[in-house]
Amino acid sequence: MKTADQVLDTKEFSFSDSHEIEILREDCIEAMQQYAEQFKPKWISVTESLPKPGTDVLILKDLSKWNRGKHIYKASVHLAEKPQSYGGPNSLTGRGYLTGVYFAIPAICNPDTITHWMPLPEPPTE
Repeated sequence: MKTADQVLDTKEFSFSDSHEIEILREDCIEAMQQYAEQFKPKWISVTESLPKPGTDVLILKDLSKWNRGKHIYKASVHLAEKPQSYGGPNSLTGRGYLTGVYFAIPAICNPDTITHWMPLPEPPTE
């Protein structure tokens, strides 16, 4: 895939050939789409990195082993320096204690069910 600069550097601009203009237009659109892709939020595995406590993110919660599928939630990110309990006697995913970074939606999530997270997109400007 060529960058926009590479596209422009390889073209001679006579603008007399409509076919050449269409090829240049398509190459420029492709280069712009590639550039924009860099800024698109992407899912991040919790095994790769964790978000900063005090932020809100989207999380992918995998409940497949309980036949509930995968779900996306907005969650707040917290830091537990002391053991923090999660779940309860009626919890689908069990209960336990955790320390470190954790997610709440608003209940504290079983850390074994969260597979990925991503930053929230920017709100609309209008």
